[in-house]
Amino acid sequence: MRVATIIHTSPVTGMAVDVGAIAAAIRGAAPGCFNVVDGIQHASHGAVDIAALGIDNYATFSDAVDYLDWLGSQVTPDSDRRKRLEAAAKSIHGHKQKLADTMMTGSGNVLEPLGLADCVRVSFSHYNTEQDVAQFLTALNEFVEQTA
Repeated sequence: MRVATIIHTSPVTGMAVDVGAIAAAIRGAAPGCFNVVDGIQHASHGAVDIAALGIDNYATFSDAVDYLDWLGSQVTPDSDRRKRLEAAAKSIHGHKQKLADTMMTGSGNVLEPLGLADCVRVSFSHYNTEQDVAQFLTALNEFVEQTA
């Protein structure tokens, strides 16, 4: 399953993006992609028509906390919400560190064999898997071979 996240309004600039156009472009490239919109910063600016935007989920701050509570319940049996939120944060940090380690060492130092001095910044999150990282590294290698 592919997941795309769109930030509706930048927490830095306060500028909103055209979520409908972005979602349509994503659907054009990956029709089965699950589009999640981070509406935490935008939610206070007015009503949002999820169906008209062509997205699957619109997350506000309470949705994010509910998700983290659920995630915490997957990694600890504790019934205390605060403990579940803390467990979720610890789990996310550990998983992202594992992905970062895989990214950095999974195919050795990718820059040396490619003879490159720099690279493209890649982001991942706790919902990504090591398979996602391996797939990215494979695609990157194929791209480099095609452009060499």
